[in-house]
This record gives sequence, C-alpha cells and structure tokens, in this order.
Amino acid sequence: MILRLIKDLINFSLYWVFLYVCAIFILILGIIHLKTNEPKTPIIQETHIHRTTQVFAAPEKKLIQKEVCNIPSGCEITQKGKCIGCTIEEVWE
Repeated sequence: MILRLIKDLINFSLYWVFLYVCAIFILILGIIHLKTNEPKTPIIQETHIHRTTQVFAAPEKKLIQKEVCNIPSGCEITQKGKCIGCTIEEVWE
C-alpha cells in the first residue's frame, strides 16, 4: 500500500514537471517566433522636434521731441514750416 502511494506521488510529480517543462518550452518558442517575425519598421515611430529659440534684446527707447497741436481744429503753418499753436513735447519711443 505504501509502495503504491509512493509510486502514485512520483507519477503525479513527473506529470507536473512534464507540464511545466512543456509550458516553458512553448513560451520560449513563442518569444523566438515573435522576434523573428518582427517588422523592420517600428510600430511606434519616434519623431524628434528641435526648436531653436532666439533671444531678442529689448528695444532701446529714445527721447524724441515732437510737435503736438493743442488746437482741435488744427493750426496754421507758417512759411518756415512751423505751427503757431503747437507745443514741443519730449516723448520716449
């Protein structure tokens, strides 16, 4: 009776070992199959975008004198090209 039990346990363990070895062998074959049938171009294509940034200097402001007419209807210009009612203002531009 004991010998039969030991024989059954050995047979049972050999079946499980055989199943594990077969499963590992099938996994290895599947991995090899996937590697050999891999497409030459990748499925996900990487795109590289290079951007260059250029730093501009702040524009230089200059103090400019402008003639500003204070009369809404306009002013008369003399023969010398001057306006009678205009004032000279300094403006940053």
